[in-house]
Amino acid sequence: MMNLTEAIEKKDIEMIRRRLATYVVANPHDEKKVVQQALRGLNQEQINIWDEKDSFVRKERRDWSKEYLADAYASLKTAEFSKELFHHVIEVGKKLSPVQKSTANRTIHSPKNKSTDVRIERLESEVNELMAINLKKGLSKDEVQRLNELRKIIERLQNQEHREAKGDTSKKTILHHLLEMIKRIFS
Repeated sequence: MMNLTEAIEKKDIEMIRRRLATYVVANPHDEKKVVQQALRGLNQEQINIWDEKDSFVRKERRDWSKEYLADAYASLKTAEFSKELFHHVIEVGKKLSPVQKSTANRTIHSPKNKSTDVRIERLESEVNELMAINLKKGLSKDEVQRLNELRKIIERLQNQEHREAKGDTSKKTILHHLLEMIKRIFS
């Protein structure tokens, strides 16, 4: 499967859009500056990936939720890929997953398995997005493939959690919930 850099090199607009949309939902803070670099590269190569306008109805900031983000993301991927909607998805994502900073300007890590918790959150977010897309238009071949990959990852994490049975049961519940969501999509 083609990554974002390859898509830009090949000037594959649809793939660039897919990769950017997926990335910003999973990483709205763009800690590694992937989006920033990609947008700079698109500008340098004069590749226009933007639709002029979009029909997505924005809500007030106080009404933003994970469901709203999933709807905005689905609209971005299935309706119009406008610059305004793209930046709106980033803004909503940032609000829903704020980064805590320490005085040294580094991310604060909570005790034990913070990376697992973050990964589970990202997986849950991606499954929600795929469900929203499935409801709006059905899934493409790539999206079905990604859903299968998610199922395998979730099962692996679930197995890992079972081996560490003395750990936090809330993670097990989330993993079980994610797996059930994926099963519902395929049923």
